[in-house]
Amino acid sequence: MSADTIATLGVGVTMLVAVVGGFAWMIKRTDAVAADLGSRIDAQSDRIDAQSDRIDAQGTRIDAQGTRIDTFAADLGSRIDTTAADLGSRIDGVAADLGSRIKAQSARIDAQGDRIDARLTSIEREIVEVKVAVARIEGPERRFLTAH
Repeated sequence: MSADTIATLGVGVTMLVAVVGGFAWMIKRTDAVAADLGSRIDAQSDRIDAQSDRIDAQGTRIDAQGTRIDTFAADLGSRIDTTAADLGSRIDGVAADLGSRIKAQSARIDAQGDRIDARLTSIEREIVEVKVAVARIEGPERRFLTAH
């Protein structure tokens, strides 16, 4: 073989080794970057899982608080209903007592009015009698005398 052919084959083999070596280096570098990204993604995933666990714990506490609030609201509602019923019955009692007192006072006022009417009627009769007596003492009214 000639020196040119050997030189060409040598260059070709060298180029092939260089390309294969560069390709191997790129694959190794890509694997390293992929491994680094994978570990970073795993770390982020772990952090997200931890955050998710904390959020779930918060949700559980919020649910517990909601249950306590619901229980408190139900208890408060029943206490308000009981108090309202008690106040309603007390108001009804006071209203009934007030109604009976008003009726009693009305009866007393009516009786007082009847006595006053009777007294005024007797006074009126006495005044009429006095007028009649005065009219008898004074005599009939005098009329103007007209010439006949």
